[in-house]
Amino acid sequence: MRAEDFTERLAASAPTVQQLRSVGLSTDEAAVFAGSYHAKARPDTAAKAFADPLLDWVSRFDVREIEIGMMSFGPLAPKDSVWEIGRVETDPIVVDRASGEVEVRDSQPTGRTLWKCARNGEAFLEAALLAAAFLARCAYDAQLSEDAAKRRATAADCARAAGGSEYESFYLMLLGCD
Repeated sequence: MRAEDFTERLAASAPTVQQLRSVGLSTDEAAVFAGSYHAKARPDTAAKAFADPLLDWVSRFDVREIEIGMMSFGPLAPKDSVWEIGRVETDPIVVDRASGEVEVRDSQPTGRTLWKCARNGEAFLEAALLAAAFLARCAYDAQLSEDAAKRRATAADCARAAGGSEYESFYLMLLGCD
């Protein structure tokens, strides 16, 4: 998947302002929420292109307003042996430069791995799309939002897209499964 494809598919999964207004959000609140699914190409031509679609997306698109559950993105930052691409709350989401694996590391000095997210950037984007679409629907569908079995099933789908069951705990957390 290319960064452009991810951007288009993420935008297509966004809830509409009307759907969000139907659950009590103001027009402004709904527009901000729906906007958190839309990344725009960065206007600067200095943005570096990467072969990894996740690194390419964070590098070439303005992703600062993108939120998928507790995940936020950008700016792309080189750190020792990883690329930092975003955060889960205060903890960095990183791509290991050697393996390409995506994980969330503790923001504390130990930097231990909290969650493994995906085997590589492309798998992470595939899984993130599934999570984003589910969370978008939950924003206006109370029945779906309260369906623990569907949350767990979606987390399992995300883990499969990410590369296997070793990634499932991350998606269980992201989708709010107890």
